[in-house]
Amino acid sequence: SDTDFLIFDTAAGLDNRVVNFLTLAQEIILVTTPDPTAVTDAYATIKTAKRRVDSPRIRVLVNQTTGEREGEAVFSALQNITKSFLKMDLEWLGTVRQDFQASAALRRRMPFVLTSPQGWAGQDVQAIARKLRQESLSMVRRTA
Repeated sequence: SDTDFLIFDTAAGLDNRVVNFLTLAQEIILVTTPDPTAVTDAYATIKTAKRRVDSPRIRVLVNQTTGEREGEAVFSALQNITKSFLKMDLEWLGTVRQDFQASAALRRRMPFVLTSPQGWAGQDVQAIARKLRQESLSMVRRTA
């Protein structure tokens, strides 16, 4: 009762555990990269969610981009394919830019939002967190 968000970071791929999480989630935040194989895997996940979940809400975050424009281009391509073949819409959540400080923190097994919050990736993750929190607060106000 005191938890606003519970986020599960599942492995790439669609084993039974990942599919179970998809079917139980109120919302799916799908993280992909601009890499073509990652986009293909993202589409497979969307297709599986569509088959297993009644009207899934899927939001897309594109990680490791050179900038917002690249993230939006990846989202647009994924959205077009999904609309054409699955007749469903995705929602754009945002992008997280490539950041050498984030890579360095990962090698040290440290959260980059704590070690370099002012780095590009840190700023992007914080902006996405603020967006999700604001949406959550707006939803609470509407239901109160």
